[in-house]
Amino acid sequence: MGMTGSPEDLVVTRKRAKDVMGIGKDALSRGLDRLEAAKLITTTRGQGKAIRVTILPACSAEPDRAPHTIAGMPSEGQ
Repeated sequence: MGMTGSPEDLVVTRKRAKDVMGIGKDALSRGLDRLEAAKLITTTRGQGKAIRVTILPACSAEPDRAPHTIAGMPSEGQ
């Protein structure tokens, strides 16, 4: 798909993202930046190198995204 490896060490190449998924380098960069800002992933990027992505455990997500909510709405009884 454009990513190889395990969830702990995914490798994303800009060429495969473009060729396989139709995602340009700017859109890929913005998407990864947003996922990183949401504390869902971490990335390691280097000039001319593939991007290494680590998917973080769900418990490291922002507190306002607690598992007891769906789309920002409190669950029943809250």
